[in-house]
Amino acid sequence: MICFIALIVFGILGIFSASYRQVAKEAFICVFRRATLRKCETGLDIRLKSKIISKVMPRFPALGKILYKYFEVFSWFFVILFFASLAYSAYSGYNFWKYGNCYGPQNNGGFCPLTLLEGERYSRIMSQYNGTQTYPDVGDAATIGSPDSPVTIIEFGCFVCPNTKKAEATVQKVLNNYKDKVYYAYRDLPIETHPNAVLASEAAYCAKAQGKYWEYHNVIFENQETIMKLDNESAKELFISKAADLGLDGNKFRECLANHTYLNQIEQDFEDGLSAGVTATPTFFVNNQSIVGCLPYGAFEAAINSELKKAGING
Repeated sequence: MICFIALIVFGILGIFSASYRQVAKEAFICVFRRATLRKCETGLDIRLKSKIISKVMPRFPALGKILYKYFEVFSWFFVILFFASLAYSAYSGYNFWKYGNCYGPQNNGGFCPLTLLEGERYSRIMSQYNGTQTYPDVGDAATIGSPDSPVTIIEFGCFVCPNTKKAEATVQKVLNNYKDKVYYAYRDLPIETHPNAVLASEAAYCAKAQGKYWEYHNVIFENQETIMKLDNESAKELFISKAADLGLDGNKFRECLANHTYLNQIEQDFEDGLSAGVTATPTFFVNNQSIVGCLPYGAFEAAINSELKKAGING
């Protein structure tokens, strides 16, 4: 089995250097013959064994003797280890695609190196909270569904957070697939470093006062990139213009923004988010399970089905 390991190692090295390609070729021939129950005739396995043991023996004689005696056993061990690592990597890759973590639906919160390849799926907030964690309620948020539904999903998002915007498609899929089983609320947690974040939340609340929250909610996300580039006054005029496009009373809307009518509610949303342990947007609470970041639909599906199962309901 040493030839199998050599095939992998020298096959990779052979991509970068022609000097290793002949060794890789010998290793392939050896592996092929062993796979067809024939003896390796290239002598590569013997040469590799001699070379490895000659390196080990002078420094670690006892280890060298054990290695010489059980060389084939060690070779099998590393081959098995390779395939086990390959299988686990494939399993982790599938979980990352399906659930957004390396561990599957029962995510233990451990480190997943695959996240380094994609980057963070959330925007961190700068504020800190050191008090006792308290699970959030819906508060004065805009909602979809019935409060009697077995699963309540509370999202803490920022209208000017790109990851909150990315999560919108997944939220809509959840609402479409679970309908009367889910009660959804969106609460504002404007990120301090995102331009016009608080103003966007105020505008959404002003639209809510005129009965068109969700329509305006969608309009803000559709114009997110533009909003991030504008100064405060220009952004305010854009918000007023979009309100008029939806048929809202422009004068009332302008007055609402000018008076910061709903700033206290937004600050309350923010404080409730902090006390719930929110450190980034978007963060979702599926009953009392938390999902941080713009994760795949499977992560939400697993959490919701888990809560439905607790309630004795099929997902």
